[in-house]
Amino acid sequence: MDDAYIDLYIKIQHATSRIMRIPQEELLKFGFKRPHAFLRHVLFAVCGIKGHLFIDGVDSQPVQVDYDSVDIREKYIYISDPGNEPAFIDIDGLNSEVTTSALTPRRLKFHKGVVKRDGVCLITGDPEEVCQAAHIIAHSKGDEYISRVAELRSDPYPDEVHPNEINSVENALLLRGDFHRAFGFGLVAVITVPNFSMTCEDIPYVPGPPPILPPAKRMSIVEIVKTSGDRFPSPIRTGCDLIFTGKQNQDIPPPSTMLLDFHLGLSFYQRWGVLDSKDLLRTYHRDHYENIPVVYSALQAPDNDPNDSTPYEDDRKAMERAMDDLLCFNMMLRGYTPEVMKEMAQRRQEEEQRRQEEEQLQSRQKVMEWMETSESGAAGSPFEHTQ
Repeated sequence: MDDAYIDLYIKIQHATSRIMRIPQEELLKFGFKRPHAFLRHVLFAVCGIKGHLFIDGVDSQPVQVDYDSVDIREKYIYISDPGNEPAFIDIDGLNSEVTTSALTPRRLKFHKGVVKRDGVCLITGDPEEVCQAAHIIAHSKGDEYISRVAELRSDPYPDEVHPNEINSVENALLLRGDFHRAFGFGLVAVITVPNFSMTCEDIPYVPGPPPILPPAKRMSIVEIVKTSGDRFPSPIRTGCDLIFTGKQNQDIPPPSTMLLDFHLGLSFYQRWGVLDSKDLLRTYHRDHYENIPVVYSALQAPDNDPNDSTPYEDDRKAMERAMDDLLCFNMMLRGYTPEVMKEMAQRRQEEEQRRQEEEQLQSRQKVMEWMETSESGAAGSPFEHTQ
């Protein structure tokens, strides 16, 4: 069992590609009552389109799996419903820049809204004083990025109002600082049931405070990498339901299921994605996400609400505009045309973007090195299993 793997393939139109390779032992550790239904949902989260799991039958003809069966095979093919185009995860969607939402006046309203809705750390129940408003999609991705995700992946979620701002409460969970980092790095994820593949009973119930959610709905933790030990003094297990003690009403929308599924797909692919699929997802990233500008810091985020600013911040922004005008005037006196100044600014932006990407890659590599030494027993590199 220790050496047994599950190869997961996707079939898009007429092309079949291997997308992930998960150790059977890891799948069984989750304790899902219908593991095939969970695998179906994970592949949906990666591809962004609904489909079914199949196995090879007689003469290699695909046969749809029995979702109630617990007989695990070595190979599954996820075939999407006819007429649908994939809306893959962004291979660079996980961001290692974990920031707190309470550092700038601009994001204070966002933080207060999340605290009002959630009340306590949704995982541990710790009070808001030790918690942070954790973005599901990282703040550094920006408004245009989250709008693009909604544009590409919203069709399977017709009943949701999809966020178009990075600092929307639908894009956040209130988490204690250590679990904020674990969530940001994709070590834990959240699954909402029922979904098109799973029921509430498919996820094991873990004793704890009862969640303030309708009995017919659960938002539960999926522990992808073991979170016990000194790094996480309050260990969790798959099946822990999020603890909502704030104001659950229509004025404060809940966390977006679409974004949580996007994060779930990212986290599983980071952990168990294979090299075979890297070119496929890299091409999708280039075609759909690469042209989106990167937001480097909270100070560059747009401030559309005058109530979020302060007199000090207004003075600072006025000073920045004045300095920019003075710099442009000085450069024009020295003979620089507006076109040349634009090219210089573009080069500076590209250099800054490269620096940011290198820093993110280094941070991600450190996380993967730590994951290789974790107690989970699975290989840590997202592209290690290529057999």
